[in-house]
Amino acid sequence: MSIFSIATINTRGLNDPVKCQSVFNFLHHEDHDIVLLQECCISFRENYKLFQDRWQYGTSIWSGDNKNRCSGVAILFKGHNPRIQRIQQVIDGRLLCIDLVWKNIQLRIINIYCPSELQERLETLKSFLRLGNLPMSLREGTISLLFKKGNKKDLKKLASLNYVRG
Repeated sequence: MSIFSIATINTRGLNDPVKCQSVFNFLHHEDHDIVLLQECCISFRENYKLFQDRWQYGTSIWSGDNKNRCSGVAILFKGHNPRIQRIQQVIDGRLLCIDLVWKNIQLRIINIYCPSELQERLETLKSFLRLGNLPMSLREGTISLLFKKGNKKDLKKLASLNYVRG
């Protein structure tokens, strides 16, 4: 059985090259195999080579958005490079889903950065639920969600959803 460490961090922007390199150097020296970044403040691009080149420690997958300046998510792999099977930018800069094999383990990694506005948050979470095969038993921490009265079935699914945080 392989054991690995996953961390998540809200970067509050990575467009400044000095800040970006500082964050990447910090993450490189931390003991995590996979890092999920939110609030990267990056725009949608056809090519994220600039950011991929800055992360020199393995593969990275990026998603940006032109609608909200705070959006932008990424998944960074340190050391072992994954065999990517499918990348879904479900919501640009907000919801990134990757199916892959990493260290001979079949994984689905979902990185989500929810908007603060309630209706947008609900739409993002509905998109998340449509992905199916939700990870219901990850360790540490619990996502707290704010809902209006509505679809109880979706609320029950989300009520027990846990996440990993660094």
